[in-house]
Amino acid sequence: MGGRMSLPQARAITTAPRGTPTLDRSIASLRAAGFDHELAILEDAEKVGAFPNWVRAVRHLLDTTDAEWLMVLQDDTSWASGSRAVLEREILALGERARNAGLLSPFLGNKIARELAQRNSLHPGWHPSQLGYHSVGALCYILPRQSAAQLLADDVFNGLLREHRQNIDRWVPGRFLELGRETLFRYPSLINHKLGSGNSSIKPKKPHDTAHWRAVAC
Repeated sequence: MGGRMSLPQARAITTAPRGTPTLDRSIASLRAAGFDHELAILEDAEKVGAFPNWVRAVRHLLDTTDAEWLMVLQDDTSWASGSRAVLEREILALGERARNAGLLSPFLGNKIARELAQRNSLHPGWHPSQLGYHSVGALCYILPRQSAAQLLADDVFNGLLREHRQNIDRWVPGRFLELGRETLFRYPSLINHKLGSGNSSIKPKKPHDTAHWRAVAC
């Protein structure tokens, strides 16, 4: 890709039937945030589970694009205005640290926010989490191509995939930490989860508010 690098370069949305559909609104929010390139929407005829579907999305992007940055997001995300420009600026500024990371998440769940606040002053920017297999919130993961390829080729990770259908937010950050790659989370979040709050495609859940959210990215 010539000229100024655009991050993330390839994107996929995983989706599943919900009581109240969210996909169209989520895509509209993505477009409004500045992501105007093509994206892949991956949906199986039969339920396969969120975790296998996420892995299939990553594999699809690796197999069909040569993008150096991949983004896989769920169908219930709402983005802060201007998010794309912020991600481009901040990830490029992180340089080698971003390129060597396992994942970067523009969504910061309450549990990880508490962990980060306990370890240091939670100031705006990207912070490494050590929660690993105890992480939460896989609304959107941005992966450098090399870390995505390493993960999908990893025997331990593929063993987890054979055993589990759910909990992307546990197995992906957990295995990346064991592989020596940072998992970086942005404070404040660029993503809100209200579209999917209490509207799970897996089982009924109580609605809850998303904390650490910024409506306008800056």
